[in-house]
Amino acid sequence: MIPSFPDGATIASIQTALVALGRFKSLDSSRATIYGIRVVPENKFGLLAELFAQNALDGAVTGSDLIECHTAFPIYASLLADESKHLWKAAQLEGRPGAWARYFPAIVHDDVFAGAPRCCPACVEADREAFGIAYWRVQHQLPSVLVCNGHGNVLHDHCVECASTYPSGGQGQLPSMACTHCGGTQSAAMRKVKDSPGARAQAPCASRGSARTPH
Repeated sequence: MIPSFPDGATIASIQTALVALGRFKSLDSSRATIYGIRVVPENKFGLLAELFAQNALDGAVTGSDLIECHTAFPIYASLLADESKHLWKAAQLEGRPGAWARYFPAIVHDDVFAGAPRCCPACVEADREAFGIAYWRVQHQLPSVLVCNGHGNVLHDHCVECASTYPSGGQGQLPSMACTHCGGTQSAAMRKVKDSPGARAQAPCASRGSARTPH
């Protein structure tokens, strides 16, 4: 079964949804089937995206679409010249994992996304209604984005009941799933985050770098 998913859903969450819906037995087996090699689960910039499109989604979208609509690539690539964007995307499709460092040598790969995945509770509910399952959104994972651009909510990153943060990269979990530690189903807003005009003003900056293609 190929799931429907919203624009901006991370590749990792699409892969987790495929496991949850029974297309693959586990995340580990899905990686081998999809990529044939070990790929970091978060796949923040769309490494080997064409293989994902063909082997996981049966060609329902293209690898280029995945890179442009479901990774951090367009947000960072918006800072580059057109030729550099083209070369970087080609490198991602060809499977060169360190290519991004050529264009952003000062950025540590682990800092591209926040340590613990975040979600907007309104987006979670909207996804449940539209798709039956909720996804992590790319723009919500950017460390500097604290508020959902679409709903204005401070993002959530931990369980209300046990205070555990979501697993790094959201591996094996989606925001609509129960807490892996205690089974709780309610999330809470990030700690020590002050809702402010500045935080709200920054959220649209991330969305401007992303394309909008419905699935």
